[in-house]
Amino acid sequence: MPIIAGSALMAATIRPAAVRRPQRVLDLTLLACLLVTAGQLIPLSPHARSVLSPSAATIDRALLLNPQANGPDAAARPLSLDPASTAWALAFGIVLLLIFWSARAIFARGGALRVVCRWTAWFGLALAAVMFVQRAVTPGLIYGFWRPITRASHPTPLGPFVNRNDIATWLLLACPLVLGYAIARLDSRRHDSGAPAIESLADARTLWLGMSLCFMMAALLASLSRSGLFGGAAAVLVFAALARRRLSERKLGWVLIAMIGLTVFAMMYANLSALLERIDATLPSNLGGRLAV
Repeated sequence: MPIIAGSALMAATIRPAAVRRPQRVLDLTLLACLLVTAGQLIPLSPHARSVLSPSAATIDRALLLNPQANGPDAAARPLSLDPASTAWALAFGIVLLLIFWSARAIFARGGALRVVCRWTAWFGLALAAVMFVQRAVTPGLIYGFWRPITRASHPTPLGPFVNRNDIATWLLLACPLVLGYAIARLDSRRHDSGAPAIESLADARTLWLGMSLCFMMAALLASLSRSGLFGGAAAVLVFAALARRRLSERKLGWVLIAMIGLTVFAMMYANLSALLERIDATLPSNLGGRLAV
């Protein structure tokens, strides 16, 4: 509730602009995601619900002690398996969109984006360090003190995150931000000083950004999150496609070589055999049961 109230107050104060060029496609895509979530709360007839989610009745019987009837005379029900949780997810999705629009408006006024990128790099470096130390010393406790509340008999939290996909999501958002900031900083230093790129690499802040990227990518691989790995691959492809419009072929080549080097370094901290085993079991396991859901 504090986040909901705070986001509404911030949006009312800043009054961000939305669904305007050049971010119209992105904004409409984010709104479409919220509409998909809201659509799961619309009551549907039993026939329509079974057509859209053929396994819904089976999952209801597996999860609920007293599942509702699914016959032709049953009452209309939403597509969501847990409407209350879906409603909270929709509310929080709206909150995140308001925060995103407000932050974008602040960034457009100048200065704030670099500060956020620098602090993201610091937080990412700290997160990776805590994750690796915690895994080595107290693998079952959050920060070495608290046992997470989870259905797993032997939970393995990663830093403050209980689920490996959650930490992978944070890292997937942080890595491209820090990488873009590092590239922009290198480019601006080269233009301002006229020094070659190799001398710019000796800068302390650039080295710190590179170290943060290395350890964040290492944490992403060490999380063993399949979604994180596939998302990282998609991020690299999208980055390469967008960078072609902004960077020359020579600069883009150096950036891709640097990214490959960072990935190789990060792989030293990952259990590759366990990661490959999880990937190998993805399709045979029906995407971990997600297709049925």
